[in-house]
Amino acid sequence: MDADVKRDLVRKAILLQIKNGSTRYTHIKDKATIHCNDFASSNSIKKQLFKYLLPQGYIERTNPGKYQLTQKGELLLTVYSHISI
Repeated sequence: MDADVKRDLVRKAILLQIKNGSTRYTHIKDKATIHCNDFASSNSIKKQLFKYLLPQGYIERTNPGKYQLTQKGELLLTVYSHISI
C-alpha cells in the first residue's frame, strides 16, 4: 500500500472517530489504532492528529484533551469517502 494512502487512511480514521462521538484524545487514538493497526502505530496517529489535522484546522480543541470536527474537517471526510478503512 502506498504511503500516501496509508496517511489518508489514518486521517480518515481519526476524523471518523471524532465525528462518531469520540472526543477525548485517548479514545480517538485507541480506536483509530484498531482500524489502522496493520500499518499505523499510535505514534503515527498522534503525529497526524497534532501535526496535521489540528494545525490545518480540520479539528479543533474544545477543552484540554477534547476535540471536535470543524466544517473543514467535515469536508475532508467527504473527500476521503472513496477510501475504505
